[in-house]
Order: sequence, then structure tokens, then C-alpha cells
Amino acid sequence: MFRKLETRLLEWRTGGNRRPLLLLGARQTGKTYLLLKLGRERFKRTVYVDFESGPTASALLGEGVPPGRFVRFLEAATGSEIDPSATLIVLDGLQASGPALRLLERFGEDAPLFYVAAAASFPDLPADPGKVEAMRLYPLDYEEYLWARGEAELLAEIRNCFDVMKPLEASLHRAALGFYEEYLSVGGMPRAVSAFLEGRKMDTGSQERILESFSDAIDRYSKPSEGERMKACFDSIPSQLGKRRFQYASVVVGGSASLYSAPVECLVRSGLALRSERLTSLERPLSAGTDPSSFKLYMPDTGLLAYKAGPGLGQRAAAENYVASQLATSGYPLYHWEGKGREDTGFVLQRKDLVAVVEIGEGEKSPLISGGDLLLRLCRGNFSFERGIRAVPLYAVFCL
Repeated sequence: MFRKLETRLLEWRTGGNRRPLLLLGARQTGKTYLLLKLGRERFKRTVYVDFESGPTASALLGEGVPPGRFVRFLEAATGSEIDPSATLIVLDGLQASGPALRLLERFGEDAPLFYVAAAASFPDLPADPGKVEAMRLYPLDYEEYLWARGEAELLAEIRNCFDVMKPLEASLHRAALGFYEEYLSVGGMPRAVSAFLEGRKMDTGSQERILESFSDAIDRYSKPSEGERMKACFDSIPSQLGKRRFQYASVVVGGSASLYSAPVECLVRSGLALRSERLTSLERPLSAGTDPSSFKLYMPDTGLLAYKAGPGLGQRAAAENYVASQLATSGYPLYHWEGKGREDTGFVLQRKDLVAVVEIGEGEKSPLISGGDLLLRLCRGNFSFERGIRAVPLYAVFCL
């Protein structure tokens, strides 16, 4: 299945800047698969090192090990010389070795001729942005899901209707809504998508195993007390979607920021949760008008959310989480505003100097916030443009 990030990986391969690549994202999103695919298709040779599978590579990484010595180790282990211009060195499971991140940075400093790409799910410390090329991989979004389903023509029609704000033909609109409902249940985790497309039926076992891998990773890479708090915060996300903000006291009785703010940050950094900051104003840049004490958390994948929440998950909560995940995949920082009602929550996007206010809901109600350059209403209806409001079907969020 094709992933949008493959375009950026190709640009990294063909560009003149050979900074080491650090591919971040939750476990099971396909990071290793994409790097090995890049090696197969764009390099003559790939040398793969997995820091999670055994102690050999990790044992070599004493503090300050130079890239040259590490390359010689790889050459001895593989029995052949590494050609810097034609070989991709893949360092997988970078979170399993603290010194490995420093080694990645040193490749950029001391051995810039080598192509080195690393994958990590639980980075202990962020890499120096000036020394590595960092990218983040999310689950498949709706557009990628329909590509995997062979629906490229439908996607082209959706994009065309979005560009000119005209209704999608009724039968195609119904089909796109059907795929949207399907996507809410299946989600975009590659393993779950593959299992569904192979059998054309839900395989909740795939989602269960993915969630187990999340829990195992938290146990492995966190201190016991912090790990339990991370899992408690993660487990509370579905039940808190209907609230105006994430509440520590709803995680456990007596929960507070002093106990749970650090675990929340770990969840966000590892890709296990998406965080949206509440805005207090629409001044530009949006980051200047946030309230750090008020935020919402979302699941990174709609299928995992549906599995964890069960039949009690409301349509509104599912739609809001879906929109958050699609916007994050498109590269938007997540910001939201609050109306007067409990569910009057929407997102605010900024692209260059343009600010768009995004509501989620049906009907012809008045806008719940004033300001912004563009007002979008995401709904189950068709495309339309009336009284300054652009109605966009929920399945077309990838067009924003």
C-alpha cells in the first residue's frame, strides 16, 4: 500500500542534503517497512541493524563511538564493504539504545557521505533538528485507505468537487460515506487494513494485538510508575472525548497535573496520542494564543478507538477524533476552540497567513466563533457553499 510519506523519503534520497533521517511514529505504523522499501527500490544495497532484537549492535555503542568505527563493524558483520553512495544503513528500534541517537547525529557531523535512516517509537530525547531530518509517520489516512482499496477515481472526483465546491454525484457521495463509516471501524494501522482487505471483514484480533504491542512498549521503555500512568491516560482517552478538555481527575480519582502531565507528554511524543491545544484568540501565529493548561487528547487511529470504546462510542466523538487524526496526518498542528455548548468544539487551522475555522456538525446553525478568513463545516452532507460557509463532507478532510 502506498504511503504519502514515500514522496518525502524519495526527496531525501535524491536531494543534495544527506542529513541522517529519523522516522518517528507509533509502533505498527509501518516505519520499518517504508525504510526497507526505500532501500530495495532506490539503493543497490541495504544494511539493516535492529537494536531491539539483540545486544550485539547496542553493546558496540559505547559513549562517543564514531560513525567510522560503526561502519567498520557493519562491514565485518556483513562481509562486504559499504559504498556510501549506493547503500542505505537502516537503524531500527532506536529507542532501545540511548547512544544510538547520538550516533545518528554524529553521522551528520562526521560522516555526511553515508545514507543513514533510523526508526524510533519512543525517543528518549529529541534529536537536534539541525543534525537530522526528522519525519513522522501516522496510520493511513482516509485517502491512503481508499488508495489501498483501489478507489483512486473516487478520490479524484472528491478532490475536484472540493476545489470548485460543487456537490459530488449522489451515488458517489453515498459510496464515499460508506467508506468513511468503514474507515472509522477499520482504521489506518497497516496490519488491520491488510487483514480487512484480505478477508473483507473486520478482524478485531489485529487491533487487539496492536494495542498489546503499545502496552508492551510502554512497559519496556518506561519506568514502572510512569508506565502505569501512561497506560491509565491512554485508556481514558475514549471516555474523555465528549469533554471540553482532558481532565487528569478523570483518569483516576485524585489525578493531577503533577502526576500525569509527564505521562501525557510521553504518550504524545511516542505517537500514542494526539494533543490539541485550546485557543484563547485567533491572532497569528495561532501558537501565540493557546492556553497550555487546557487541551484535548485523541487516539491516533479511528479503528483502535472504535475497538477500545466499543458500541458506546458516539458519532460525534468518533467524527471529532477522525478529524483530529486526519489533520495531524496532513501536517497541521492541532488547535481547537470552544463554544458555549458541551459539544461546541472545532478546530482552527493556519496555512501561511490564512486562518480557517473548522466546525463539525450538521444543519444551518450560526457559526460558533467569529473571525478567521474561512469557515468550514464538516458534516455528512454534500459539498455546498452558502452564506459564507463551505460545507465539506467528513470524508473530504484530506483535501484541506
